[in-house]
Amino acid sequence: MTTYRAFLKVLRKNVWVIVIYTVILLLCVFGNTQSGQGMTNFTASKPDVTIYDSDKSLLSRRLEKYFSAQATIVELNTEEKLDDALYFNGTDYVIYVEKGFGEQIARGEKPEMVVKSVGNYDSYLAETMLSRFLKLVEVYAPASQEELVKNLDKLLEHETKVEMTSKLDTVALTNAKNYYNFMNYAILAGLVFAVAYSTASFKREMTRKRIAVSATNYRKINRQLLICNLALAMVLLLFYVILSLIIIGDIILTMNGALFIANAAILSVFGVSLAFFLVNLLKNNNAILALINVISIGSCFLSGVFVPAEWMPVFVQNIGRALPSFYYVENNRLISELEKFDFESLKPILINALVIIGASIIVVILNNIITRRKQKD
Repeated sequence: MTTYRAFLKVLRKNVWVIVIYTVILLLCVFGNTQSGQGMTNFTASKPDVTIYDSDKSLLSRRLEKYFSAQATIVELNTEEKLDDALYFNGTDYVIYVEKGFGEQIARGEKPEMVVKSVGNYDSYLAETMLSRFLKLVEVYAPASQEELVKNLDKLLEHETKVEMTSKLDTVALTNAKNYYNFMNYAILAGLVFAVAYSTASFKREMTRKRIAVSATNYRKINRQLLICNLALAMVLLLFYVILSLIIIGDIILTMNGALFIANAAILSVFGVSLAFFLVNLLKNNNAILALINVISIGSCFLSGVFVPAEWMPVFVQNIGRALPSFYYVENNRLISELEKFDFESLKPILINALVIIGASIIVVILNNIITRRKQKD
């Protein structure tokens, strides 16, 4: 009981560290989780399009009708208003329909289209719409404009409807994924720091001498410290899970949520083993803090917590694969997309979990090697 009381006493002095990293976790995830609320339905993007029709033919009016159904028509009367609208993103794409547009298409010719664009995604979408219209008309040309419009109406009367077939609550799962991704930083910074500082108090020279002359076996104290630190990790994990339930919602109570929690628990065990290793590796508390910051922040960048892994260069992704955090984040991604819970679906998640567990075992082995060498010295 003496070891447990001493551990709790040291922990109380360093609890502010856990509070700080918990606040950082909440600041990182709150805006991210709130930004996706209400986005459960698919909605096609509609660009803002301005059409200047100088032709006034059947085909030019049909072009405007075509865009009215798939885009937002912005009426601008003067070139000055047009330039302002393009500059301030009031419109994305401007089409000038010159005189003779309808007659040229009816003769089977390709009219030269004059357009202006702001160069964003919506303007490229509008350009695709214009190209599609012209290609559809060319299929039936040459022909009269009346016949071309009639055939075009038949082609465009059937709209493709997009229907969501997945039963997953993708918004809630994405929010949960982001929350547990940021927990990588809270675990590898706050938890590791708390465990390292609490354990380091028992590694001081004066404390070690007192333990050596006491009737208590040093290995027994190490086991007690390990139990204390694992208990701390699980209590902290439980606290973070309760926070996720409050912020994310009932999705945490589903099988996907259980897998998120299990994944975080495995990383927490790695965090405890890493803290023990750092304490045995370094004697200076400031050096331990500095190394913890490097490890936690570096792993977040390289594993895809702060920046999605697919946005990073391949060589950076390859470096990230050497870190347990990479497999933790990858598991969160897989869990957020998981619909079936059979062995084949869970296999990649289990493999990634084994990689993290393997990393924990390697750290424990290295820790034992360092401990034995120090005892010999």
